[in-house]
Amino acid sequence: ERANGAPLIGVHKRVDNPGTARMQMAQYMPSTEAFVAAVRKLAKARASSEALADQAIVVLATDDEAAVDIFRAEFGHRLVVREDVKRTKGGIHPDTKLPIEVHGQSGDRLSLQDAKDCLLD
Repeated sequence: ERANGAPLIGVHKRVDNPGTARMQMAQYMPSTEAFVAAVRKLAKARASSEALADQAIVVLATDDEAAVDIFRAEFGHRLVVREDVKRTKGGIHPDTKLPIEVHGQSGDRLSLQDAKDCLLD
């Protein structure tokens, strides 16, 4: 339950690979820890007190399998994330030398079920 005045912050964290890095202005993908730090900073800027900033609810949409554990360790029960969606580790496939990501896997196309990893349910 969200405390009155506690921020509600949505985060879309893409998996790190050369394809997603190219889509960033700086041409690199910020770390998951940088996303967590940005959430903490935004919560403090939006809340009327530090106590309310520490009660922020974080809604995470991600295809990065490692990000979920990092966000959960940081935000605990205040994290809202779907468990039943496709996620991947990112990086480069050793055989094909292509970026590893959910959205570009050959023969394994996205379904409507995958769209549940967003703010609509």
